[in-house]
Amino acid sequence: MKSVKLAVLFGVLSLIFMGCPYESPYPVDNVSNAIIDKTLKGSWEDRSDDKHEYKYIITLDGNMYNISKRGSDTTNYVGFISKVGDGKYLNLYEVSKYDDAETVHKYYIYQLKMMDGRCQIKGLTDNITEEFSSSQELRDFIIKYQGLSFFFDKDESKEFLKDL
Repeated sequence: MKSVKLAVLFGVLSLIFMGCPYESPYPVDNVSNAIIDKTLKGSWEDRSDDKHEYKYIITLDGNMYNISKRGSDTTNYVGFISKVGDGKYLNLYEVSKYDDAETVHKYYIYQLKMMDGRCQIKGLTDNITEEFSSSQELRDFIIKYQGLSFFFDKDESKEFLKDL
């Protein structure tokens, strides 16, 4: 169970710091159903990047993760983990200093896997052309296709290692 939580954390971090996977106006699930993994808190290094130019700092605020991608510049994200069948998915959006109560976010969706102190994330392919009108429709779509290899973007796969 602990390794699954770590995988989710790394997945979230990876999603934040890699290219752009599928974007959705809806998260996979309601934030009130979020899975919380306190082991995701801390500093993470992107092992997929040979230069190791970014560090990800993750903190927990209620059932939401605040993720700060630090390097030559800083980008901040907010996300939470959803369970879909046997899989875990990171719902992530970028935070802007211009956000207010009326800001509508675009969610990046990543599959999250934890194994042996590492975290792997895979973005959903950006080739999804279906349009969804709710989180439930997106969730049903993921349940139907998550077992197919082409459902995930191979260029949007990252692995993270926690700094000790």
